Amino acid sequence: MNATSVFLLVAIVVVAVAPANGETPAIEAKQSHAIAGSDSIPPAKPITDLSLLHDRVASAISAAKTYDDPPVPEFKDAANARGFMRWRSEMSKRLKPAIPDERQRLSFLDAVWYESRRAGLDVSLVLALIERLSAFNRKFYGPKGAIGYLGVHAAWTRRIGDGDDYKLYHVETNLRYGTSIIRHLLDDNKGDLYYTIGQYLADSWQVPANDLSVFRGIEEVFAIQRKWVYLDASK
Repeated sequence: MNATSVFLLVAIVVVAVAPANGETPAIEAKQSHAIAGSDSIPPAKPITDLSLLHDRVASAISAAKTYDDPPVPEFKDAANARGFMRWRSEMSKRLKPAIPDERQRLSFLDAVWYESRRAGLDVSLVLALIERLSAFNRKFYGPKGAIGYLGVHAAWTRRIGDGDDYKLYHVETNLRYGTSIIRHLLDDNKGDLYYTIGQYLADSWQVPANDLSVFRGIEEVFAIQRKWVYLDASK
């Protein structure tokens, strides 16, 4: 059974929760997509100007010296800092089975929080993508060239980076590439998360955007996202 012979009616409702410190408006998407036929998810448009994406990843590339240099979070006030620490503590508990080492786990969460916010993405969605693409394996290498936490395809280092795909094993660099690409696709799709996630998965897996595995992957990502949503009980 393939995508062209299957008719799936999928209703996806995604309500992204605001980041823990409340500084950035939440991305909210309520979408209903009828998936029928080979052109349900359009392929990502060719990028004619790579300069913006290059600029977005440049600083992370230059900082890719070790695996242990996450960005230092900055907050506009103490309330936001406390909100972040509550989020960090709760996420650390949830993430412990996947990343047992506390130092690595907290460093990873700091980087995910920072890079998600930098790109204007919901942290729970980024965590869901990481779980689906690499199962939180920093050293992940896919059979078709996807690397690291966000399964960034090695070809992106030649398109918008310095050509060194080994740097995709560096946590911040991998997250910067992945979140920058997702942000670009989201803008290109006018905020449509369904198409954006589909195109990102297709690129990571190097399959057509209308492949049945992509449709399944989108549903899995949104399902996984629910367990990474954080509601601050103190508010």
